[in-house]
Amino acid sequence: MKNYKDVVLKKKEVCKITCNICADEIPKNEFGYFDDYACLKKTWGYGSEFDGQVHELDFCQKCYRKIYDNLKVSPNID
Repeated sequence: MKNYKDVVLKKKEVCKITCNICADEIPKNEFGYFDDYACLKKTWGYGSEFDGQVHELDFCQKCYRKIYDNLKVSPNID
């Protein structure tokens, strides 16, 4: 015979996303999902200026467009 108990699982859920450049909040659509945005996550290697740090940045579409328009070399696009 199995005996059961109720277990409450605690989890983290993203409730707000803020653009790291302009500080605007990424809005949610009518279905409750965040509008599209760009996320950059970098784990810095040993000996780098940011040795061992993990940086995560979020950009709204408007700020990503500004970055994209100022690139000297275009990114690969599939």
